[in-house]
Order: sequence, then C-alpha cells, then structure tokens
Amino acid sequence: MKNFYWSLMAFILTIANCSGTFGQIITDYSSGVTETLNWKRSFFDESNYTKKLDENNRKVYVKNQSLIQNASEGEEGENDIVLLNVNLIFDEEQYTPKYISALREDGSDEFAFWENMNPVSLELPEGTYDIIAHFIDDSSQRSHIVIKELTNVSSQNSQISIDVEEATNFISTDILSEEGEPLRPGILDYNTGEITGGNASVIFDRLLYFTPSGTTPFAYSYLWGGSNEISEPMWFFYINDISERYSIIQQAIGKGYNHKYYFSKYNSIAGVSNSVSMVNEDWNFHQEKFQPSLFGQSSEEIYCGFSTMSTIGNTFNFGWESWSVDNVYDADEGLQIYLNNPFDNNIDDLMVFPKIVEYADTNSGDYYCINGNSVISADNGQILYGSGNSTLSSGSFLSSALLYNTQNGTKVLPFHPQFSFMKDENVDAPQGNNVPVLLTAAIVIPENMSFVAPLYKGRYGETRESDLFAATTVEVKQNGSVFFSGDYMGFQQTTLPTSGLLDITLTNSNIEVDGLPGKNTAQVSFDAGEENAPPTLMHLQFRNADSQVSDRFTSSQEGTVRLAAGDFYYISGNYFDYVEGNTIQFFYSLYNQDEWTELELTEHEEYFQMPAFGDYYEASLASVVVPEENSWFDVRIICTDAAGNKQEQVISPAFKVEQTTLGIYDLDKSGFSVYPNSFTNDLNIQLPNELKGNYTFRVSDIIGKTIYSENNKSESKFVWNGYSLPKGVYIISIENNGKAITKKVIKK
Repeated sequence: MKNFYWSLMAFILTIANCSGTFGQIITDYSSGVTETLNWKRSFFDESNYTKKLDENNRKVYVKNQSLIQNASEGEEGENDIVLLNVNLIFDEEQYTPKYISALREDGSDEFAFWENMNPVSLELPEGTYDIIAHFIDDSSQRSHIVIKELTNVSSQNSQISIDVEEATNFISTDILSEEGEPLRPGILDYNTGEITGGNASVIFDRLLYFTPSGTTPFAYSYLWGGSNEISEPMWFFYINDISERYSIIQQAIGKGYNHKYYFSKYNSIAGVSNSVSMVNEDWNFHQEKFQPSLFGQSSEEIYCGFSTMSTIGNTFNFGWESWSVDNVYDADEGLQIYLNNPFDNNIDDLMVFPKIVEYADTNSGDYYCINGNSVISADNGQILYGSGNSTLSSGSFLSSALLYNTQNGTKVLPFHPQFSFMKDENVDAPQGNNVPVLLTAAIVIPENMSFVAPLYKGRYGETRESDLFAATTVEVKQNGSVFFSGDYMGFQQTTLPTSGLLDITLTNSNIEVDGLPGKNTAQVSFDAGEENAPPTLMHLQFRNADSQVSDRFTSSQEGTVRLAAGDFYYISGNYFDYVEGNTIQFFYSLYNQDEWTELELTEHEEYFQMPAFGDYYEASLASVVVPEENSWFDVRIICTDAAGNKQEQVISPAFKVEQTTLGIYDLDKSGFSVYPNSFTNDLNIQLPNELKGNYTFRVSDIIGKTIYSENNKSESKFVWNGYSLPKGVYIISIENNGKAITKKVIKK
C-alpha cells in the first residue's frame, strides 16, 4: 500500500553514494511551485541526517557525524588533529556561503557545516584533503562551487583561502521539447512563445561525483514549476577549474506539458577547465498503454504517473515517483513519453517506469498503481524493455525485480537477456492485459516467521498493486486446520505460527482477459518450525515464433514459454542467498477444466541469474492439444525445493491458441513412431493410418524455431537425415488439414 499527500512542494531528495552509503550533503530546492503535486522519494532515512537549513525553499541535510567513517580510526599512530582555518573571500552584498566540506583524497569524509561564520574552522586529522565550498548568489540563487584539490593539512599548513570569484566556469544545461523549445514552468504556447500557466514543471538532479572512491560528496535537486518569473533554469551554476577526479552528472524530467513526459540524462562532465553549455540529444518517442484491473475500472478516474531509477555503476543512486490528479489516463492515448536515456559509456544510467494510478483515496491517503516495465531509449528510435519493474519502496529483491539489498548497499540487477525485449518485439498489447504470477518469500527463523510482501508480476514485467492490497484473499492453515481467513490487509496484521506445517493460499480475482474472468491462486507450503523457506516462481513469459512477447498464438506450434524460479535463503537485513535443489513442473489445461497435462521444461544453466531470477527454463507449446478454435489454457506451476517446501500456483487463463490441432493422445500411439531416439544421423518416421493426403513435415528446436520443413509429402514412411543438427532436443511435427501431431527427439 502506498500513501500520497498534497502540498505545494512535497518532495524529498534521495541520494545514495556508490559505496552503498548515503551521500554526505544533500540539497533540494524548489521555485515557483504553486500547483497541487503528488511527489514521493524513497530510500531516504532522515534519521541518519540532520536538517541544517530550511529557508527560501532550500533544504540542506548533512549526514550525522557518527555515521561518517574516519579513515584514521583503528590505525596505529592516528594522525594528530589539526584546526584548519578556511578564510572565505566573497562580496557580502552579493553572496552567502552555505556550507563547506573536507574530502580526504581517497574518499574518506570529514565534514563541517557552518552558519554565518568566517573564517571557518575545521577539525581534521593531518592528511591531504579536497576542500569544497558552496556559495549562493543572492540575486540569482545560483550556486558557486570552489574546490581546492589535494590540500595538505598539517600543523605547519593549517590555513587556506577560498575566493568565490575563482568559480568562473559557467555550466548551463537545458532540456528541449521534441519541437526544440526549452521546457519552462507552466505550458508554453509555441505560437506566441509565452508561458500560459498550468502545472508543468521540471525536476533536475545534479551530482558531484568523486572518482577515486566512487562517492557523491554533494547532490542537488531542483523542482522548477508553476508560475515562475525566472527565465533561465535555476540549476545553472558556476565552478572553478577541477581535475578529472571529479565528474558532474546531470538528469532532467519534464512533467505536465500537455500530458507529455520528458526524461533526459546528459553526458557526464569529467573535469572542468572552461564553461560548458549542454542540451539533451534527440528524443525517442514512446507510447505506453495499460489495461486497468477490475478494481481500477471501478474508480472514477485513473491517473498517469512514472517512477525513475538513477544508477551509478550497478548501484542505486536515487529515484523519483510522481503522479498527479490533473493528468487523467486516456486508454487511446496511453502515456506519451519522450526518452533520452540510453545505456552508453557514461557512468550513470536513468531507467524510466511508466505507471497508472488506478485508485486514489484522498481521505485515507491510499493509492494503488500498475507499475510498468523499465523503458530505455535504444538505437534507431527503438525502445528497450528491461526484465522487470522496480517498486522503489520495496524491502527486498523478491518484491522488486531490479533492486536488491546487499551488505554493501542497494544494488541494481542487469536486465535478464531472456525476459528483456525491444519495442518492435512487443505486439502492443496493453500492460496489465494478462493474469500475473505471484512472487512470494517466507522468512523462516526459529521463533520468528514472517511473510515478505508478495508481488503480482505480469508478462511484460509490470507489477499490480491493487491486486494485492485491494483484491487478494488469504487462507492460512496450520497442520490442516484454518488459522486465518480474510483479506490481505488483515493477513498483514496477523502473527503467523512458528511451528507446524503451514499452507498459505492467496487468491487474486482482480483480472479480466479477453472478457474472461481471470484468477491467480497460489499456495505456499512449508514447515514453520524449520529454518528453511519455500521456493518461488519469479517470472513467466510467452513468446511466438518471431520472439515477440505474446500469450496469444495462431497455432501451438509457434508458442514457447519462458520462466524463472528458485529457492532463496534469507540471511539478514533483507539479504538473500540461493539454495540449490529446486525443481519445477509445468502443466496446462483448457480454461477452467482442471484436467492437467505436464509439459516438459528444459533448464538453461547459462541464463541462471542470482538474485531475483534464479534458474531459467524454456519449453515449446507445440505438443499442446487444441480441441477447439480460439481455446484459452490455464497453467499450473509447482516449485519444490530440496527440503520438500512448495509453491504451487494456477494462472487462469494463461495463453490462447487460435487453430485446432490433433494431438498424439487422440491417435493410436503405435501408428506414429520416430526412431531411433536418441539419434545420430538418420531418423525413421512412421505415420499413423489416420493421416490421409499430403502433409507438411517440420523439424523445430525446443523454443519453436523451424529448422527444416517440407510441404506436400505423402509417404507413410520415410527417413530424414539430421546429421547437420547440433546436439540437443528437437520437435518433429506432421501437419495436415490444419492439424498436427508431434514427437520430441534428441540429437546426440
């Protein structure tokens, strides 16, 4: 469940440095924000910081000294403490000094913060430091930053001067629309060039990145919106010459411009020796459509929104979540998004997650979203979909397919190659137009049992919050007797037993697919008295013969299934490890028939990914029997770990096949044979008597790709030479009058 709030400037800056701890000095600044906004920042623990400044729409947070590592602690012969006097030179009628820090040359930090003091006295162990001073121009509110690099601090050298006039390099970074016009607060009238008012705004983030330690000693965030008389962006700033030990990282978001969104990152600036002027590169246009859940369809209005995730290396840095009641979702238009966020050679990346808020209650503060998959601008105007959504408020990777906690900080997973796809591989089905799978995690510790908030995850990697918080019912049995029965919110408040065999069943009926009632029923079974958690399914995806993501096929011959599952062991503090020995079974049945046929899965060890996905499997749907046209099928998946714990879930409906087939179980098995199996070169094919007339002979690989086909054959028996095939598993099919029979063979 999420909470939202209404305010003139309701946003919190979140920043984490690349070593896994939070940034040391955080500044956020808003200007001219008069409209009602809904903003949220995540992963920011204010208890670790002291707010040192809150005036003129500017807030400054400094990390508590007790949390800052002193590089000399614990070392023999600790360095003597020196009182470094920093003399600040500035025009008191024009500038105001705000704060100063001393950064050890290897990245270890010792900070001081002052108010209305000059000179500034810093207590530092002897050593070599970068001294960083930040001034504000009172008339323009622009930052002026001066960095004195590699300053020796000792009893013989305990005084330096910093002159604001040394900050002579002007760094300007603008964000232009698809029309080439700069984005400004309010709505720009392209015909007159005037700002006509409205709620459009720009969010701008700037980091000062320190290469030797991979940290961000300073971070700035700006919200520029509403009626604003400032003609140029407030984030333009001045800085002195600095070496390539420092980089400037910048990202911008435009929101509310005629219901369009803009997301841009900029080339990082490594070192500064002159003024720099930057604008965003060409945009990639993206249109994202959603199908609301049944719960969302009952809402009066559905709103557009987004989340972002900024990373440095593979470490989470900060992220925005935003939506507003003035941006109502239009099913025909979808979300109109302009992207300039490629994966490139820059040290930072910006991932964008479109979303819809399908329910909001202004009284209780609850809101529920369908959070879309990550979208990245790629080459030739293409859009890359990642392998999962990120819910920034999640507590563990089992609740977020891109973020996971480690003892060294919050990390970001690489996209899984088998679940990621390009926009042209998407058949444009709306996200949410499918029955999701359920990701679960039970943490079993002696005398302490908890059930991590599960997550409903759809075919494209989208996640569905209202499925869980508003529509899921839960039943808990202990040794076969009902312990709890009710909705998920009540389940959250229930203390689970710490002994006995537990069966937890979660039922989600908040779905409709092609007019059919949809349902996910998941049962988790384990011994609460043992320190052993049950396994979980992590992702389910279908592809057609062209590798397009789709769960609707012309024939079963063209369909394949991909899935990931694993057994994950809780360590501490939301850290997980992987446990070997999980097995997975896959069954299908006609929709609502509950008559199951097992489909053999093939594990691909090369696509194992830990954490967040685990083992990876594929299977062809070629052997699925389709008795009637346009048949929908249910799927049943059972995960069983080495200790016997289980997760079993039914996804109904899961996939659809248009054309009927004649399955092998409808024939005299002795009439259709393929031998030897396994084979080396020649393969003998004997056809059943029921097949009359010409037919097509086809050989496909395990994921449904045709390797060989021959039309208009009529022999009842023939030999096919497969000497050129690589070793592996293949499907032999005989197709006649729109029907097919298949056999699986192995080339050795």
